[in-house]
Formats: sequence, structure tokens, C-alpha cells
Amino acid sequence: MRLEKLTLEQEKIMYEVRDEWMDYIFSCSNKLDKEVAETQINWLYKISGLEKPKYIVWLKSPLGLQIAANMFFNNQSSVRDSVRDSVRDSVWASVRDSVWASVRDSVRDSVRDSVWASVRDSVWASVRDSVRDSVRDSVWAS
Repeated sequence: MRLEKLTLEQEKIMYEVRDEWMDYIFSCSNKLDKEVAETQINWLYKISGLEKPKYIVWLKSPLGLQIAANMFFNNQSSVRDSVRDSVRDSVWASVRDSVWASVRDSVRDSVRDSVWASVRDSVWASVRDSVRDSVRDSVWAS
């Protein structure tokens, strides 16, 4: 015979049992016997055919459990993201510094070799022409 629906009495008992366990779980007066709990956890894994956990983490609250779970599961992608960001930043800084040094050296060499040579030649040509004109004017004037 298959149970299709709970009776009113069964529903009442179901809610009473639920409330009893919820009160027990969230009561601050209960103490956990970690040794017994660890034995029971290992037993559950054994009868499930699973390898027992390497570590059993004891936390003080369901919120602590949620935070630890988030840190553990998010940490895997967080480490990957952190390494990726670090490598990207390092490569970008290296490329930027290298390009900047190359451009700076190229511009400096270009300015020194080309612009300064042009300025020097222009100044000397101007000075030479000025001196020549001065000498010519003074020779013709005398």
C-alpha cells in the first residue's frame, strides 16, 4: 500500500518534529561532541562507498558554514583570476616600459642627430653669412 496523503494527525506530528529539531539545531545551549560527530561522519562516508574527507571543518554557525563554503569554492576561480590578472598586469607593464624606452631613445637620437645638426648648420650658416656681410660692409665702407 502506497501512502498518498498524510492524515491531519500525521501533518501535526510532522510539524511538531520539524520544530523540535529546528529548536535543537538553532539552540545556543547544545554542545557538539566532535569525536562522536567525526566517527558518524566517517561512517556515513564508508557506507556510501565514498572516500572519507581529508579534513572536517568545525564552524560555530550556519552563517560561518556558508561563508567558508563560498570562500572555498570561490577561491579556486579567485586564484586563477588573480594569477591571470597578475600576469596580464606584469606583461602590460613590461611591454609599456619597453615601448616607451624605445620611443624615448629613438626620439632622443633623432633630435640629437637630426634636429641639433640642422640647428647647428643653420646657426653656423647664419653666423658665417653675418660675419661675411659685416666684413664686406666694413671693407667696402673704408
